[in-house]
Amino acid sequence: MKLRYLGLGLIAIGLLAVGWALGQPGVAKPVPERGQYVVTGTGEGAILVEGRTGHTWVLTFANDGRAVWLPAQRIDNPDLAAEWRRVNDRGRGEKDRRKGKAEEK
Repeated sequence: MKLRYLGLGLIAIGLLAVGWALGQPGVAKPVPERGQYVVTGTGEGAILVEGRTGHTWVLTFANDGRAVWLPAQRIDNPDLAAEWRRVNDRGRGEKDRRKGKAEEK
């Protein structure tokens, strides 16, 4: 009887170990060579990075469904970043309020 429980316990531990191993992140992708483009998906679109210069673009969709790559601005100054967040967080709240009013109608 004890051997049966021991065997079931070992099987359970083995299954947990295999599940843990399969759940680990994959191998990191190699860094692209200079001049290559890398596209990474996001929740709302994609990011395009040019490996040689580091220039970055964001895939943006128009109201009619057309897509365009727009340059991404990098803000290295903490004060400018805080101002950007302040302005855009307020704008996001306003958009959410407008969206809620449209859903009520």
